[in-house]
Amino acid sequence: MEFILPQPLHKLKIIEVYEYYDRPILFACESLSGQKYLVNWIDTDELGDTWFYVPVSKTRFSMIRSGKLSLRECIIQAEDEFVWQVWISNQTDDVKLVIKNVNEIEEYDLPDEDSYLDLNEGTLPEKDNSVLESLRSKRDVLDISLEVEGTHSNEIETETLGSILLLTQELNYHVALKKQQALRGRIPNEIREKNKLKTVGFFAASFGVRLQSESTSGLLDFTDTTDSLESLINLFSSTNNMGTLKEAIKDINIRATKTYYQLLKKLNEKNLEINLEWASPSSKSIKTRLEKNRIVDALRLMSNEQKVETSEIELSGNLVGLDTDKKTFHLISDENEHISGKFNSGLDTSQYHLPIKVLATLQQEVQLNNISDEENYKYVLTGLSIQP
Repeated sequence: MEFILPQPLHKLKIIEVYEYYDRPILFACESLSGQKYLVNWIDTDELGDTWFYVPVSKTRFSMIRSGKLSLRECIIQAEDEFVWQVWISNQTDDVKLVIKNVNEIEEYDLPDEDSYLDLNEGTLPEKDNSVLESLRSKRDVLDISLEVEGTHSNEIETETLGSILLLTQELNYHVALKKQQALRGRIPNEIREKNKLKTVGFFAASFGVRLQSESTSGLLDFTDTTDSLESLINLFSSTNNMGTLKEAIKDINIRATKTYYQLLKKLNEKNLEINLEWASPSSKSIKTRLEKNRIVDALRLMSNEQKVETSEIELSGNLVGLDTDKKTFHLISDENEHISGKFNSGLDTSQYHLPIKVLATLQQEVQLNNISDEENYKYVLTGLSIQP
């Protein structure tokens, strides 16, 4: 049966479990306001269970987790000099709360003197619960933890971390671009502003970094970044199954495919495995992990997959070349980009005296080669209108 956390004080959420016997009997929980409690099961009888809820500060919580303060000391040296003694009926909804002064606690209700935790493996702070942080801040949270295969080091090369963060941000931009949007030029400023991520902290989980959406949620508990981050985490999740990954790649555009390949390639080059957790202000969250073998499999699959994407675009520029025999054209766009290709046989070109300012309608085909990192463009001119 799933354990249901008692809620004697206010709405609480378990953030870590340290001891389990049919249910959690020693764990930490946290309120929405950020108050943490160390919860210790004390006794049981035929009517109910007795627990100690010990309020702890963030500093005290870190000391307990790192083994600098024992569970026994946490209780008898409680910061507020009291604990909540909570009795919960196992037959009814009855709950009894008593403020227990630490001097009144009986010896047999205390943990052993050598009861220590030792969870932190480095100098980075512990990871705060991502769902609670998202609810508090009303921003999306993306936690990324990087570890060298088979190790748990709290250190990482600066260049490696910088590259992965940049690629993650770029990927978030690109998955926000719908497939039918043009692939030419810069990412629109609107997409950049809505899907910008902020680095807000680091945590101990090998090497962990927390990103948050710049925007906050509205009435429906969605931020401007929620959709793109959910797509991003689902893309990572799909990578644990090559069939699922193959389908996922079909649903994203070439820019996103190329950036994701580069990100996986960087992880592989640096022998890194990655854990990700996304949480939104709607309380939705997704966790996933990519181990070394899955990253290698994904790179192999994406190297062999040819990505082809077509779209219709409009460009303003000067038409400088038309070969009616070969049915080819040459256009210099307003951004000084030279574009050549074929034109439809049904297109009437007799009225154009070159060079001439036009608005051109083009069928654009893009082929992506992940191995060479090249994008090959082909164009068919389907329509022209003269511009003043």
